[in-house]
Amino acid sequence: TKSKQETNELIRVGTSPDFPPLEFKRNGEIVGFDIDLANKIASDLNLELKIIEMDFNSLIPALDAGKIDLVISGLTITSD
Repeated sequence: TKSKQETNELIRVGTSPDFPPLEFKRNGEIVGFDIDLANKIASDLNLELKIIEMDFNSLIPALDAGKIDLVISGLTITSD
């Protein structure tokens, strides 16, 4: 049986870990509510999760460019 990584069953999630309690670094690891949510989404979809740390302003451009599959970083919908 192939692992999830060997079959490319991966979800790449971009985050900027500077917004506790949603996402932040603890002992060098990115943790927080949004990371727990990303883990749950990956688990429910039976995908391997890869968290990618990025500058907040590069998250949406990275998503648009297909470099990540999901942004989870304290985003809020605004009229803009």
